[in-house]
Amino acid sequence: LTFEGGIGLAYLEDDGIEDGEEIGLQPRYLVSASYQPTEKTSLRASLSLLGGDIRPNYRFEAGWQPRVNTGLSFVLYQNQGFSLTTSEQVQVTRGVIGTLSQRLFSKISLTLSGGWQQTENVNLSGEAQEPVGEYDAYTFVTASLLWQFNDWSSWSATWWNSGGNTSNLGSRNSPETRATVSFNLTF
Repeated sequence: LTFEGGIGLAYLEDDGIEDGEEIGLQPRYLVSASYQPTEKTSLRASLSLLGGDIRPNYRFEAGWQPRVNTGLSFVLYQNQGFSLTTSEQVQVTRGVIGTLSQRLFSKISLTLSGGWQQTENVNLSGEAQEPVGEYDAYTFVTASLLWQFNDWSSWSATWWNSGGNTSNLGSRNSPETRATVSFNLTF
């Protein structure tokens, strides 16, 4: 059983944000706990409010390794980052992911994941901006194949597919599919 924690203060400024609500001296914290009840199972939970965060980040992860080369995990999370499309907003994402990982040979690994994610736009100022409060929710699946040639080079292929997203306004976007192939060098 392992605990980790910290507490502090942050001073936030509102440069370029009209009537900023999250300004001045703000408390910041980090709390996490890890527990490994058996050699094959693990639990980890964390809660934090760091830097310029305005909503807490949390993560709960449960893992099970039934065999040496096979792993299962379940993750429940909430994270945030600044909006890429609208100033004075952050995007809060929350969701769940289930993952199965399998080492096929000594240097090849396969990972299959599926889950649900919701993204909410949160305004940093007192003025209303579109699309404040709008959220998108979608399901997704992903598959990844990694071939580790040696300690410093690998090849990977990833396929990702979403089931389309539904906003709180009732609109529906079409599904997305992405595929990537990469050769990676680590120096």
